Amino acid sequence: MKKPEKQGAIDLLQGKFVRSNLAVVAEFSGMSVPELQEVKNRLRAASGEFTVVKNTLAARAAVGTPVAVLRPHFKGQMAVAFGYGDPVGMAQALKQVAEKQKKLNIKAGVMEGQLIDLSALSRIADLPSRPVLYGQLVSRMKSPLFNFTGVLQAMISKWVRTLAAVHEQRSASS
Repeated sequence: MKKPEKQGAIDLLQGKFVRSNLAVVAEFSGMSVPELQEVKNRLRAASGEFTVVKNTLAARAAVGTPVAVLRPHFKGQMAVAFGYGDPVGMAQALKQVAEKQKKLNIKAGVMEGQLIDLSALSRIADLPSRPVLYGQLVSRMKSPLFNFTGVLQAMISKWVRTLAAVHEQRSASS
């Protein structure tokens, strides 16, 4: 690779590092081309991308980005999975791919500037998706309102029943 080509590759990788909200470094040695294509397709479906990188270029591209903490992990046959959408969906897709493709060895990742290991990535993958979390939040927020309206309705109905009982008692005594 000539120097201008290297600089172009570094700039391209640096742009991906800056845009992504989840970046995971994985070793893929021993994987066949169809297996790599399956990984790429699965991650593309989750708003992600799987790119084979040259370690020295990736290490240079990581400087000055949130992914800089991954620089020590760029050793061996490495690829980077970039997540541009929901990080939970991307983590779930990575977990499924890693379980199916035993040759894919996830080393570490960065989510919003924080270094995460394989266990943290697994915990993120176990979270419900963003729409499900929004639904749970709305459900929890509306629950006290429904309870409050129930209490108000019970107080009003008790007051009406008391008035009805007093009216019956007075009409029965007169």
